[in-house]
Amino acid sequence: MNILIFGPNGSGKGTQGAIIQKKYNVPHIESGAIFRKNIGQGTELGKKAKTFIDRVILYRTISPSL
Repeated sequence: MNILIFGPNGSGKGTQGAIIQKKYNVPHIESGAIFRKNIGQGTELGKKAKTFIDRVILYRTISPSL
């Protein structure tokens, strides 16, 4: 079973993922947690992810309608 949950920050994706994990005994993988961990550790993945994240934050600052 593969389920992808999309939504804005704070919309309950992690909460729903945990419920689905428990009910159906499937893995719960949070890409955001993986990226945050790698950014914090300064890994190559973290450095690449940070460049994309920083661009989105900058773009949202310039164009707040996103």
